[in-house]
Amino acid sequence: MKNFFDNVPRYLEEAAWLDGRSKLRALAEIVLPVARNGIGVVAGLSFLAAWAEVLMMIILIDSQDLKTVPLAFYETLRTQGGYTEVQYGLVAAMGVLYAVPVMIIFLATRRMMVRGLIASSRGL
Repeated sequence: MKNFFDNVPRYLEEAAWLDGRSKLRALAEIVLPVARNGIGVVAGLSFLAAWAEVLMMIILIDSQDLKTVPLAFYETLRTQGGYTEVQYGLVAAMGVLYAVPVMIIFLATRRMMVRGLIASSRGL
């Protein structure tokens, strides 16, 4: 994220300050829209890392009301027939439930992610 915010020209912020905007308002109106692609990349990758985290959920969650979809997917494989009898219909349904939110997030942020990844590779 630091590189994305460092690539925002300083003169844009200074021009906003000269126009009477506060530092917080200049950040919200000038800097964040310019760094939007980087924020999209970090948000998408952070979501994927948090979504796939099953071990932490096994440790932290003890209530059935708080169970997440990846944890339910893991428990479906573990409890439905053990490792000897696999119910493929149930596993396929849980796989679809597991993949749909990731696909929605990717489709919503794909333009920002591509632009952000291209912008982050400049200067290599």
